[in-house]
Amino acid sequence: MMNSAFIQLLTFRKIPRRIVAATAIASLVLSVGMVVQGQPPYMIALYFLLPWIPVMMFESLWKIQHYHWIAIFAVITLLQLGHLTEHAVQVGTLMFTNGDVVC
Repeated sequence: MMNSAFIQLLTFRKIPRRIVAATAIASLVLSVGMVVQGQPPYMIALYFLLPWIPVMMFESLWKIQHYHWIAIFAVITLLQLGHLTEHAVQVGTLMFTNGDVVC
């Protein structure tokens, strides 16, 4: 069973739920728009992540003020997970295209 402090680190506490919902909708609309336009995957990912940057910045700053080092380690862990996911997508792309990544 997860520790309640860990759950508190993963939930939005400073940002209202309606802002998180609006950000999720904006992110979805932007990424679908990029897919419809036929943009490359890195552009789709960029437009998916853009609306989340201010939300995550304000939430991270609040959590660092209240949870100190634990929040900093949580932010670093999330960044590393994102980086690991990036590499997994790259390897999957190489496997799917049989190593041919030329446009």
